[in-house]
Amino acid sequence: MSSGLSVNEDVVLEHKKLKEGKINYLLCKVADDSSAIVVDRSGNAGYYEFRDLLPGAAPRFALYNYEVTADAAKTTKTVLFVWQPEGAPAKAEQMYAAALPYFSAALDGIAIKLQVGDPSDLDQQSVESRLRFNR
Repeated sequence: MSSGLSVNEDVVLEHKKLKEGKINYLLCKVADDSSAIVVDRSGNAGYYEFRDLLPGAAPRFALYNYEVTADAAKTTKTVLFVWQPEGAPAKAEQMYAAALPYFSAALDGIAIKLQVGDPSDLDQQSVESRLRFNR
């Protein structure tokens, strides 16, 4: 992976929409030519709909604005899911591991990063408990 890997400007613009609450999820991928991290898709979806958007055999960086209720107060936390599903090509896994620092450095306001590789890792109860633990 080149040390010149960049985060596409569209990722930054969509992340701004996420922070403003205009969208609640953002899926990003490494471009086919491995030159940049680009937007795969973004929009609004319930948690389970969002989870179902993750591709079965391809890694992604997935940001989701997760609502957490604690002490009768609702708060929204941005979760970065580093999706590396079982069976993904080794080269793709290495590419995403190398791209993660660039992606993380370009975006602020991420409450927690979760490395996930199986749909069971995305169980809503598990995610919520990890968010509460990291308050």
